[in-house]
Amino acid sequence: MRTARSCKSSGCSQASISETLATSTVVPLLAGRLLPPIRAEGVERRLQYFNIPEHWRQQALLISGWLAAEVNPAVARSIVARFLELGVPDPTLNQLVARLGSMLKGNAPVVGALPATPPEVVVDAIVRRLGGTDLAVNPSMLAEADVGPQDLWLREQLASYGFNFQTLDATAAADYAPIFAAAREGPLLVSFAAAHPGSGDRYLRNYITLHAANSYAHYRQQSLWALLPSVIQHPDDQWTKDMVLAVTNAALAGGTLEFDECVPSTVLALRAAAGHGSGEFRDLVQAHAAAARAVTRDTGGDAWGAHKRRLGVLAEARSRLFDLDSTDLLELALTIPYGFAGFSSPAHLTLAESIRVCRPADAARVKRSLEQARAAAHNVQDPVFCVRMTSRWNALAGRWWKRALQPTAMDLAGVAERLATNPAGSEFSAVHIVGEEYGLRTGDRTATTAPELLTGSVPLSSNVRTAATLAELSRYVYATPLSELLRLNSDRGFGAADRLPPGTEVNIPDREFTPLLAAWVAGEALVQPNLSSIQRRRVLQLMVPVAAANPTALDTTLGRLLLDARPTEQRTLGTLSRYLATYQSQSAIANAVLGPAGAPV
Repeated sequence: MRTARSCKSSGCSQASISETLATSTVVPLLAGRLLPPIRAEGVERRLQYFNIPEHWRQQALLISGWLAAEVNPAVARSIVARFLELGVPDPTLNQLVARLGSMLKGNAPVVGALPATPPEVVVDAIVRRLGGTDLAVNPSMLAEADVGPQDLWLREQLASYGFNFQTLDATAAADYAPIFAAAREGPLLVSFAAAHPGSGDRYLRNYITLHAANSYAHYRQQSLWALLPSVIQHPDDQWTKDMVLAVTNAALAGGTLEFDECVPSTVLALRAAAGHGSGEFRDLVQAHAAAARAVTRDTGGDAWGAHKRRLGVLAEARSRLFDLDSTDLLELALTIPYGFAGFSSPAHLTLAESIRVCRPADAARVKRSLEQARAAAHNVQDPVFCVRMTSRWNALAGRWWKRALQPTAMDLAGVAERLATNPAGSEFSAVHIVGEEYGLRTGDRTATTAPELLTGSVPLSSNVRTAATLAELSRYVYATPLSELLRLNSDRGFGAADRLPPGTEVNIPDREFTPLLAAWVAGEALVQPNLSSIQRRRVLQLMVPVAAANPTALDTTLGRLLLDARPTEQRTLGTLSRYLATYQSQSAIANAVLGPAGAPV
């Protein structure tokens, strides 16, 4: 496990901020009876290792003090004293300081009034809408949760939280739409959670998780900062501390729910193929198929894409190890109602790979899954995340799948060698299409009978649709260095200010796309007819380190490597089984905690 000590020099990811809060702060505090008391300055020093906005740095310091309060209250008091001495102009931080101070004194918290508890259908619709899920309710049910930039009350409220909105033109309004939504929806979610602790907590945690999935730290942190003041108004101290920590980790670390069940399921299938525990694998297939059939749109669909992924994994194992037709599992996976768009799109991309592994000539089903992935990508509600997800789809479907489905076999061995050697090369980038219309996106929000209210999807910025130069794409759409766009498109002769015609494909830097491509290559390696067994094994082995940055992609790639290696020796299978006996699937934990679309488990 990485610690904060090495992050500044190595440039490690924001994800380790949560480890810092857990290992550098909590663990020493829990050991306070044995170790010298930690100082507030020590916590601050650790937080300096992370390149995060100052208000979030102060927030992380406050939650560290809150975590310390029960085992080392002196640290918590020193943190509160430091804030009171220096003074903090930010209203949200001041509320947290007051809340922590009241708790340390044993006083009841002073909280603001929450709105009346909304019906569950409204809370459910709020979470589904953020996730890009088709609503099963009339949009008018969301009237009290809808907001536009013309809502003067909310603009004043956000200004009191520290946001400065002097003027908002149409472009800025679209960029800030998730912030407005979080500020309006947060009080309703917290009010429902206060009245319904079980299901309400799950709805709010799902909401936080959906925000955390946005890999753009700036936008993720802005919208979650707008949510934080609502969380602070909950009357229960322990609940508030837990949720503030969840919001802080989501804002600073980001992240998503990972699927890591491919390797365990594949090992179970390998044991069955070798004559050990065939009943267990058969029972697993039946259980997952039954669970998938029970998924409906009313229950939130396949909220996190886990059902599709499970069926794809099982179909690959049945097809490769038992030479059984797995069309039933693949067709079931294709027909499950999709859930949150940001999770459904990559799940459908992986399902297309599973179809190819099981049925290499079934281009029709591959294209069905790809089209569902495209629809989900277009309906990711955060505009910036939508654009990024669509660019990944463009690259996989328009570049790699197009080559794979041609009659002429591709040089996959050469692709794998280049990808392993130079993953930042232009051929392995995401792809933006100039003038992309996002035609499968649900209609942008439009005015209701109340002029200050909006319904429908979060509108995409006009810049997203009209950007036609590398400079505009760099500044307004992808927030990526112009030098990188020029490098990746140098072979095309694009200048920074050259206006590109509609339909032009532009290479976009995206480190998070590379592991997805590695998993795709691993799937294709299993079916490419021009690869020898030695070449196929090398391709699969080369893709493992490339996929390692994404736990889900790594799990998929390792599972496919096992399908190709197909170990049958009892000793090898026993070693794998003993390892997996100590291995607990994180995606299983997530599903147990969150449930489908916030529904009680």
